[in-house]
Amino acid sequence: HFDDFMALSLIVASQPESEFIIERREPEATELDDASIWVVDVGGRHEPAKLNFDHHQDRDCPASFVIVAEHLGLAEDFKRLPWWTYRDLNDRIGPRQAALKLGFEDSIMTVSPVERWLLKRFERAPQGCVELLRDFGREQIDYVRHLASQLAFWATCAVVEVKGRRVLVGDTDDSLGLEEFRAGMAEPADVAVSRDKRGGGWRLFRFDDNDRTIDFSRVAGDSRIKFAHKTGFTAKTLPEVSLDEALELVGLSLS
Repeated sequence: HFDDFMALSLIVASQPESEFIIERREPEATELDDASIWVVDVGGRHEPAKLNFDHHQDRDCPASFVIVAEHLGLAEDFKRLPWWTYRDLNDRIGPRQAALKLGFEDSIMTVSPVERWLLKRFERAPQGCVELLRDFGREQIDYVRHLASQLAFWATCAVVEVKGRRVLVGDTDDSLGLEEFRAGMAEPADVAVSRDKRGGGWRLFRFDDNDRTIDFSRVAGDSRIKFAHKTGFTAKTLPEVSLDEALELVGLSLS
């Protein structure tokens, strides 16, 4: 399952110099008492000091990948990701109940053929997946740490008003964390203005895709615009355009 795949990925990635032998079976009593052996998602015990990380014996205990992440000091960063909570609930109470609890109509929409293939491969030959697990886990850890730094960056950025709409301005071409930061704002921004990673101009971005009162296709013909998406959710300026001009373009896109 995703639960044990994710848990093992975090374990293997957090110890890059260690060699691991992975076996899919129930543990012996001596192995549960051996603090050098990780026992994950089996064994009926949650004892971090002995590296035992099962949750099936306690309905209120989070899924194994969550308690492993807590042990490794990674859980707080991962909790920022919406899928983290869904996957925890999915493993503990089932996909349909998890979907209902989080406001989904049907969790079948979350099924990925890539994940299905990956888990089948892991099931057939866990030992052959050690480096794959390590690479996957390292990518996930790097991502959430970078997300944390980006959220801290967005918290330092200015919010200005353009014709009554809130515009978050960040002098960066890294847009990671924008949506997550906005979700936590007391007064959410309507638009983000940041650097375009392809060309050095400004990127104008509408957060709410249903808000047709903000339509960047309205400035498609402006000489300062390099590209404007026909659906109006984003536009990019030429490199020489100033921030003041970019904000003026935002104003011209409002109705």
